[in-house]
Amino acid sequence: KIVRTSAFEKQKRHEKGQEWRKSQWKQARESEKTSKAQGKAEEKADAMETDDQHQKEELSGKVEEAMKFFNLADLAAGAGPTLEEAKSKPVRTPKAKGKAKKKS
Repeated sequence: KIVRTSAFEKQKRHEKGQEWRKSQWKQARESEKTSKAQGKAEEKADAMETDDQHQKEELSGKVEEAMKFFNLADLAAGAGPTLEEAKSKPVRTPKAKGKAKKKS
């Protein structure tokens, strides 16, 4: 008695020159996996692009702030804050996160 397994059927089809077709379920699952992977890649690219734009906007704001403090055209003309005036203005520094250590 011959047991007709999928491997046997596949071999017979191969000998006859016929190809073994993938099941519709398998094809659907593969297409689902590829579309899911593409969706994740697109989301990641969008997130990175948004982050880059945010960083550029933040940087441009800092540059504008620096340009207001030191107007290069005025400095070149000699009309602007002197070195002493620039030193006397307080410099804003970011606050440290966490607890500050006390010096002994």
